[in-house]
Amino acid sequence: MHVACNGASVCLLYAEQGYVLPQSPTEKSAMELDDANEMVIREALRRLGPEARLDPAILQEQIAEVVNEQGETIFAQLNEAAREQLCRDGSRMSEQIARLGRIEEAIEYGRSLIAQYRVQTLGELPQEEQREFARLWMAATGGAKPHEN
Repeated sequence: MHVACNGASVCLLYAEQGYVLPQSPTEKSAMELDDANEMVIREALRRLGPEARLDPAILQEQIAEVVNEQGETIFAQLNEAAREQLCRDGSRMSEQIARLGRIEEAIEYGRSLIAQYRVQTLGELPQEEQREFARLWMAATGGAKPHEN
């Protein structure tokens, strides 16, 4: 799930490709993260061509292609601080995406219960189903444990 074309999404794409910190970077003129992001975005725009409509979804797909093809080379050129930041940002974004996936699953479960029991609200569901939904929701959102009655 890539929703925006920015440096953060490029970071996530690098992380999704599995790039990890090398043990001992040897580059003399290491690249900054902003430079790498600019390089990737410029290449994506070049590939789209000057007449292309700037659709964020299409641009994001092209950025993903560039990262897929050139990400390892670009990652190796980053300075140590940029590589570390990229790994931290990618880990944080991966955690957020996983959390959103759990929330989406809980919402879909709630919708399926409403359809199954033909009710208007979750409060109209049987107590056991309400508890199960609350448990899933709390697990997804990181909330406190619901009270057991």
